Amino acid sequence: MKILPDLPHIEFILLENVVGFEKSDARNQLTDVLKKIGFCIQEFHLCPSQFNIPNKRPRYYMLAKRGSDFKYNSAQSLQTQLPVDLIKEGGFLAEVHHKVIEKCDDPSSCFKIGKILEEDSAENSSLAEKDLKFFMEFDLVGRESRLSGCFTKSYKRYFLGTGSIFLENFDKLKEVDTSTANYQAIISETLKPRFFTSREILRLMCFPEWFTFPTEVSSKQAAAVLGNSINVHVVALLIGLLVM
Repeated sequence: MKILPDLPHIEFILLENVVGFEKSDARNQLTDVLKKIGFCIQEFHLCPSQFNIPNKRPRYYMLAKRGSDFKYNSAQSLQTQLPVDLIKEGGFLAEVHHKVIEKCDDPSSCFKIGKILEEDSAENSSLAEKDLKFFMEFDLVGRESRLSGCFTKSYKRYFLGTGSIFLENFDKLKEVDTSTANYQAIISETLKPRFFTSREILRLMCFPEWFTFPTEVSSKQAAAVLGNSINVHVVALLIGLLVM
């Protein structure tokens, strides 16, 4: 923050952080500095599920623009949605958003998880029977699901609160009796639980299909990187707002 006054050529800043950052001393110090050197600021709490993407990843975003106000009716308070008229009418923004909308069978809701699945993946994403001890506490989703949990850097290392587990036969979930002695084997055979693959997580986070990890990066390493990453679609919309 101390060097910002010495960087007069910076016109735009986009900051992403975890929800709660807006209450921190670091945020207060940053906004004070930015305002003193002529930046206008707009803050948001946004989640991909607001934009028809079936993934929970609530994040804090700050847009900062030097020298002039935003070309939309900005607010002093933290906002929980983007200006709707810009999504519908705003050129670049509408074009970006259409890439998600075209996957939806119902524009009022998120598209189905089945839209991002790999049918033939070389990546080993299956769960061992020993890992199914607390199966019913997992965040479980299927092809018809319209929401998945937030993927963290601990996904594929730990199971609770790190991201969703996919069930190939989600519709048979109610048939499983976890009180039987061999229920873990039954779950594995009947429901076919697995982790989401790296490509599937990339799709949920709206990375382009041409984006790939180096071959030496393991599945767990890729999950850790993605857990610290961004939703490309949400950030693209924010960049569109910032520079227009």
